[in-house]
Amino acid sequence: PFTIRAIVADFEELSHAGKSSTRTSVKDEHLKMEFVDGDSIGVFAIKDGAIMDDIDNAKLVYNRSSGSWNPVGNGTLYWYDGVSYVAYYPYRRNITIDVSKGMDGAIASLTGNEKLQPSKDQSTKEKHTVSDLLIATGVPTTGNSSGIILNLQFKHQFTLLVLQPQAYIGCFAPENAGFVYHKESRILGTDSAAINVNLNGITPYQIDSVKFCAIVPSQKNARITGSYVTADG
Repeated sequence: PFTIRAIVADFEELSHAGKSSTRTSVKDEHLKMEFVDGDSIGVFAIKDGAIMDDIDNAKLVYNRSSGSWNPVGNGTLYWYDGVSYVAYYPYRRNITIDVSKGMDGAIASLTGNEKLQPSKDQSTKEKHTVSDLLIATGVPTTGNSSGIILNLQFKHQFTLLVLQPQAYIGCFAPENAGFVYHKESRILGTDSAAINVNLNGITPYQIDSVKFCAIVPSQKNARITGSYVTADG
């Protein structure tokens, strides 16, 4: 038997040129993800283009106090030479993968699975979180004092859109004895009263008073569209 350890990579922010930054610049704690007690992942064992040892969408549940991932029921994950593992979050029943085209094909069959696509309604934290498909691959390592370890670094498969609504706010400048409104003095400020927000056809999750976020399928040369009602209607 071997032990599974898992972490989640942060989202990587794109530069204005449309290329990934060399550093992780998404520092907002709301936008980071970590596994919590009771989270479930699905695991597949692959060897020579076939599912191995009946580890076919095996469900594992996270126990935060022990830091371990435990198979549901009486199942146990065993180490075999030459076996690779692919895991995904969130777990769904009856998920299958295509192992005939190697690991890339297995991952593609997960990202394209209809049951794992982002929800159109991500208005709650739970609905938003389970829309964030994570996938990891790995091979157990041996020869350390902790036994046989399968380290899984889960990576986001979809794109995170973040909206901070803004609106022009008029400035009043003193003139003579009173205050006069100057149109040219308008500044762009945060609109904390924005409602009816839509991002690429998805109802986003409002993570705080001024930010909304939505998980959307990744596409090349995709347009980002959206709308919301401002404070003044």
